[in-house]
Amino acid sequence: MNQISELEAAVLCVLRRTGGCTPYRVRTTLAKSPTPRFSGSAGSIYPLIRRMEEQGLVSTLTNKTGKRTHRIAKTTTTGVRALRKWILTPESRDFGIPFDPILTRVDMLASVSVADARTFLVKTIEGLEASLSEMKPALRVLANANPPFSVYAGRCFASVLRARIKWLRALLSEVA
Repeated sequence: MNQISELEAAVLCVLRRTGGCTPYRVRTTLAKSPTPRFSGSAGSIYPLIRRMEEQGLVSTLTNKTGKRTHRIAKTTTTGVRALRKWILTPESRDFGIPFDPILTRVDMLASVSVADARTFLVKTIEGLEASLSEMKPALRVLANANPPFSVYAGRCFASVLRARIKWLRALLSEVA
């Protein structure tokens, strides 16, 4: 089996952590993630889970509650092995600078007016500060997680946001 994608790994992780859940719960969990790379849209998650079922990574059961039916997806042994392999085998591209749309835009700021550049920087700083504020309650919830890997991942993300804010503020102070 080929290496799974990061989104497939995220879905498998949600299914593994929950012991199995509906695709809707996978969507809402990913939508709440501080990682903006994951789409919680129905158009990405539902077809992805069907493909993963065809590949033997997940299995689904149909449950009926009253008149309503819903599917519960669970990781299979093959899915657990694929997730483990993905976690333990980072690719060489994982060690480089990740795609960063803010850095790309900063590199291109000379193409707009100084006023527009300042506006971009102010709005970006405000957006990063809002993201940092939004993740603080989640970090408090995770504070007692055992093992603490999610706590440390969240702390890393918060540290990255704080560093980006500091970097952008320094740039803003230098823009005439």
